Amino acid sequence: MANAEAEEYKKKGNEAFAAKSWDEAIKHYNKAVTLDPSNATYYSNRSGAWSSKGNHESALSDANKCISHDPSFMKGYTRKGKALFDMNKWDEAEAAYKQGLEVDSSNEACLRGVADVETARKHRRRSTSASSGARGTGMMEQVLSKFKKGGRMQTYFLMFGAYYLFTNIWGRSSKGQTSSTIHETAPDDEDAEPAASPGQPSRSFAEVDGTWLSFMQTSGKSDTTLLLLHRTSLSAESEYGTVFASLANLSPTGGLRLLAPDRPCHGYSPCPPSAESYDAAEWLNQFLNARSPSKQLGIIAAGHEATSHAFALAQRRPEVVHLWLLSPADSAPAVTSLVSSADVRTFIQKLDPQGTSTAQTIAESVRWAALGSPHAKEATQRKSLSKPAGSCKVTILYVENDEEEKEMSLALESHGITARTRKVEKATVPDVLFEEVQRVTGSEDSSTPEDDS
Repeated sequence: MANAEAEEYKKKGNEAFAAKSWDEAIKHYNKAVTLDPSNATYYSNRSGAWSSKGNHESALSDANKCISHDPSFMKGYTRKGKALFDMNKWDEAEAAYKQGLEVDSSNEACLRGVADVETARKHRRRSTSASSGARGTGMMEQVLSKFKKGGRMQTYFLMFGAYYLFTNIWGRSSKGQTSSTIHETAPDDEDAEPAASPGQPSRSFAEVDGTWLSFMQTSGKSDTTLLLLHRTSLSAESEYGTVFASLANLSPTGGLRLLAPDRPCHGYSPCPPSAESYDAAEWLNQFLNARSPSKQLGIIAAGHEATSHAFALAQRRPEVVHLWLLSPADSAPAVTSLVSSADVRTFIQKLDPQGTSTAQTIAESVRWAALGSPHAKEATQRKSLSKPAGSCKVTILYVENDEEEKEMSLALESHGITARTRKVEKATVPDVLFEEVQRVTGSEDSSTPEDDS
């Protein structure tokens, strides 16, 4: 029988956890453990709080204690696997998940954990394959030789270095984001099913048409999926990082699934092997085909290229019920080469004339331009818009003094598409999107997680 006083502290810990007050949650779980040191649930919950706080060593320690006190408590194995994965100990993480599968061979979280480890391995093998083998040494010597001579190669190295720093040190850590695998850290009890933490997207990789691509998502199966397409030169994380938290709150139990892929040559997604065969709309279609099917699909698209891709998808996929267009006529500058600091400054000024972008956004955009990819040119190509299939509706969200809204409305009318328009303040875009999606999907705001006791 559970200790009543300990259960009260666990309840307080769960409330603090739901509010993302990790230190407060840990404090309450500490008291629960002191009052009832044999209860595996308290260690599991505290492990989850440590993990969310970023202290993976403590998360691992509590996961081991959880398993020690109750070897049949499945969440202990997933906590252990996540902690080890976050510490880049992939072999040990896989062993932890497989240890859990020995207890319950059908456990979804452990099966997914094993798959995530293998996905991470494949991505690492693919990203390092270019520098391996007999030609590796010679290729590196050529690169270093060009770098020493300065010019474009040196510029590229500097840009990639800046991008790495912003995304891996300042950009990601400042947002408190978790690892690239799909794991859950919400408080649980003996009978609790794994559930995604509201507002906490996870990053994964998928192989589409021979290329490994990165995407953010909220886990769980749902009849409704929301696809978020970022604008040219940015990444999904930079474009929609704050929006994810608001939209995930629509249904923390998984009633709305979010997918935000990095387009090829953007963010963490590499460029495809063949530029000639690259078709962004077809790539997105294949990406969706590889995901769990949904009865309804909504698309949020930012910028001209993403808008074109959204309409192409809506024509192919009858399950698309609504398109939300953000700055639909906005195209990134056509940059084919960057060879000097003056070129870099010119590009940034075109990207952000008001000087409001974050360091990560600027770093990502400069990296995109520095790639010199043929895909960088697509932003200047005005593609025709395809009329959506079925009863798909369109909403244009525009800010004050945004003349492009009128341009896009006229373009849509010429294709027989009637669009609803709505004026928003730039700072309130996440809240407006939350309201819009909630209205269309019929979801209720239920951001308070259940107490599993």
